[in-house]
Amino acid sequence: MLSSIPPLVRTSFVMASVLVATVIGLFVPSPASRAADATVASDAMSRSVGRGWGTADVGGAYSASPSRVGSVSGGTASLVSGGPGLTSTMTLSSVSSADVHSRIDVSLPSLPSSGSKVYVGAFARGTADASYAVMMVVGSDGNSLLVLERNAKGVETKFASAAGPRVSAGKAVTVELAVVGGSTVSLGAR
Repeated sequence: MLSSIPPLVRTSFVMASVLVATVIGLFVPSPASRAADATVASDAMSRSVGRGWGTADVGGAYSASPSRVGSVSGGTASLVSGGPGLTSTMTLSSVSSADVHSRIDVSLPSLPSSGSKVYVGAFARGTADASYAVMMVVGSDGNSLLVLERNAKGVETKFASAAGPRVSAGKAVTVELAVVGGSTVSLGAR
């Protein structure tokens, strides 16, 4: 864990992968014990969509990049990249929140081949100029590294990294990201 996730408003995510990533039940619940939390996006993926991810239970329609990636079936959303070194993303463009806590449950159908890596990330405050992210980098042995970073105008700034969860093919792991504050931003990930 890079740092603890503070309680805050919850919102959308973007997922990127270099090979294949499967989101199992993207949801960002709002605990009843915290009246200040407001769920602005959640999705159990309980529909069938042949191309793209359709519309979230809460949060609007997903936007895919490239436009033909992804599908949803049997409670699972899939996101496939166009090949090594290429990134595919899904985003809820209509969701906006200054303070963000996103959670995605991710599984990989297979681990990358020897010498390769898969990158899965949760992004927040995505604009044309900048975004914050936690990237989970998974190696062929199932070991992962979590990297907390900012991308501003094409320049990546890595703030922290730590050993991530052990990943097994077909088993879900949870990735969370928190971004809080204005001129001074607090980041957390696990």
